[in-house]
Amino acid sequence: MRLLRPILSPAALVLTLVLFLRAVVPAESAPVSGTILEIQKQSQYAPRTWLWNTVVFYSETVSYRLRIQSGNQIYVAEYVPLVQPTGPYPTEWKPGAPVTLRIEKRSLFVELSYGGEVETTIVKRER
Repeated sequence: MRLLRPILSPAALVLTLVLFLRAVVPAESAPVSGTILEIQKQSQYAPRTWLWNTVVFYSETVSYRLRIQSGNQIYVAEYVPLVQPTGPYPTEWKPGAPVTLRIEKRSLFVELSYGGEVETTIVKRER
């Protein structure tokens, strides 16, 4: 019985695998500089326990809406602290403060001066 020949050579198989992984794994975007224009605190209340038609217990979720300008583009992003409802935002975030950003699809990563970065969600893009 004769063995079937492979359809793809090993080199073609490796090339196909590399191209597939490159398409699946996104490349990191380059950091850009920006300026914080505005920070707004927003609170959202959700009822948890009712007694007849009166809310007895509720939970509060605090988020911060940031307006950040980078070049001629303004990003409106939302940051939700992990600690709720008293979770603060980084102290270095002030209106007029320069920041370094990384933009990936619907996320805006703001680098911190002491290392690391904070992920925010892009809500809107303005020109």
